Amino acid sequence: RYTLVTGVQTCALPILQDVGREFRAAFDFGGTLTDISAATGEGVGEIMVLRQAFQDTGVGAENLDRTLSIMRRSIGGISESGEPTVKMFEQLGLSVDALKGMGAREQIETIAAAINDLETPAQQSAAAMTIFGRSGAKMLALMKDPEAFNVAAKSLGGLPALMDRSAWAFDSI
Repeated sequence: RYTLVTGVQTCALPILQDVGREFRAAFDFGGTLTDISAATGEGVGEIMVLRQAFQDTGVGAENLDRTLSIMRRSIGGISESGEPTVKMFEQLGLSVDALKGMGAREQIETIAAAINDLETPAQQSAAAMTIFGRSGAKMLALMKDPEAFNVAAKSLGGLPALMDRSAWAFDSI
């Protein structure tokens, strides 16, 4: 009897530890999402889609909150380096007031369309770096893929809606 119990414990313990790590990772991820949501004002599900698109296009999911912060600061009139951005938005034919009324995904899509309309890669790079800071060069990969957000949303399926409902609870746990 002792051998059977010890054997079950020996076999079960690594499995339970793995399950515990997976639960902890899920709770930590919920915390990360709620932190980014609180900082950006975007919904948790939308943050998931943005993170997935950033990851899929090589920008990197870990850069999302910083990139959104820099973009919003640029929309507010000041670049990452402290320079005025009004002229760049005017050159792109974009209304800063209209951008301020949009969510992050729509802001990025609108800015991307305007940047993609520029004639040369040098102009595109300069505009991206003015608006998105040092990560602007990486953002070009996302901006060149007009389906990136839709592909990300499809790949996540119903998970963003679930996390919209559950992430705050995960963060609390």
